[in-house]
Amino acid sequence: MKSTLKSLVFLTIITALTLAAGGCSRETDEIKIGATFPLTGDNASYGVHLRNAIEILKDKINASGGIGGKQIEVLYQDDANEPKQAVSNLERFASMSGLPAVIGSAGSNCTLAMAPVANRTKTVIVSPTSSAAQISEAGPYVFRTVPSDAYQGELIANWIKELGYHKVAVFYVNNSWGVGMKDRFIKEFTKAGGQVVAVEGGDELKSDFRSELLKLTQAHPDALFMPTYSKQGGRAVKQARELGITLPLIGADPWDVPEFREAAGSAANGVMYTVFDQYKGPEYQKMASEYKKRYGEEPDVIAANGYDSLLVLAQAMRAAVASHEPITGETVRENLLKVDVVGATGRNKFDANGDVVGKTFTRKTIKDGKVVSLR
Repeated sequence: MKSTLKSLVFLTIITALTLAAGGCSRETDEIKIGATFPLTGDNASYGVHLRNAIEILKDKINASGGIGGKQIEVLYQDDANEPKQAVSNLERFASMSGLPAVIGSAGSNCTLAMAPVANRTKTVIVSPTSSAAQISEAGPYVFRTVPSDAYQGELIANWIKELGYHKVAVFYVNNSWGVGMKDRFIKEFTKAGGQVVAVEGGDELKSDFRSELLKLTQAHPDALFMPTYSKQGGRAVKQARELGITLPLIGADPWDVPEFREAAGSAANGVMYTVFDQYKGPEYQKMASEYKKRYGEEPDVIAANGYDSLLVLAQAMRAAVASHEPITGETVRENLLKVDVVGATGRNKFDANGDVVGKTFTRKTIKDGKVVSLR
């Protein structure tokens, strides 16, 4: 009887240990990656396009065996382009055991707010669209696949001078991205011999910018430079034309999304802006074909950057596995600094600040409601 009891106890212990081991195995069968960007609100198209492209690459990676035999699971959270919510989402992801990296956010104001948490918790963040110049100094765990506004501000300043406009007024969104763009533009435009005759800021959530626009025109500028967010910029452009302001209107990359054109309506015709240059090589063409087949539309440059944000993380994780290292925020960061891969946006290689090198911006206008490239 004692022998039988001992055998039963032994079998129970072995079974419990086996189940526990099986549970641990199941927990490590997946590599979890966080993603936070706007899926609702004025900038929702950013998040939708990013998620669409990320899902294409995630499925492709998983179908080919995953990373080190483990499947990738991307956990999405909506931050509605609100910095507080983006930080809350990152803190939630950072608290998850074994989650090494987060894709996001879209807005530079959110990414800058997230940076201290990323650096403190050693959680890598890769932003697909945050271009603020300040991100270059955001810390060792912050990366991005788009070029810095340091280049965009210089390009716009030189472009406006090339167009023959020497006196410019500036209307900017009053957040970290808008302030950075405004400051960089003023520095580069004045250096090029231009004159900034008036400056006004506006809150992104405001709906009426008529008083600010009228103040700017009282300075008699040749053109208005308007580094605003998408829907805010669309409202401001529409109101400018309703006020009878016929000055040339020049914006920046947030004007390249549907929310801008919807808010501006026919007033969008003739505006000019810069946006991340879209690589058109075979890697992009293959992604675009898969995107159109799945979603019924052509991908934009936002989607392409979402695709490449996961691509660079996957490359870094594969490198960690190949070196017999655990996949952690620290090993992912170390290997991201060594990544050199061509994806849907072209070559992705990072400098010591986590900035992608070699990418630039292109010029666009809107004609008859359609986006047209200017070369």
